Amino acid sequence: MDQLMVLSTTSLRLRREAIAVNQQWSGQPGRLVEDAPSYQEWSKQLPKGDVAVFVLNRGNDPVDVTIAAASIAPSLNDGASARDIWNHTDEPGLIKGGTLQVSKLASHDSVFY
Repeated sequence: MDQLMVLSTTSLRLRREAIAVNQQWSGQPGRLVEDAPSYQEWSKQLPKGDVAVFVLNRGNDPVDVTIAAASIAPSLNDGASARDIWNHTDEPGLIKGGTLQVSKLASHDSVFY
């Protein structure tokens, strides 16, 4: 039982950033940007002009996803940085050529910026 409690507490602590994004309110809960056969793109406006992006591969094969920055938020420019919520790392210059590129997203995996 103690080991299960430690694992549950650790998992919650590691997801703190995701919970924080979920709890922020800026007028809308998030919107489906694209609903492709094998993946979905979601975005959510955050306070202070920030935006969260979630991409889910719901297919059985790895997928490459190219997202037009303007479809996420008109204010996103080339060189925009992001925070990788799952890996707890900063990603400088994530937007290039007006797009956000997610390469080889594994089956049933996701990225969260």
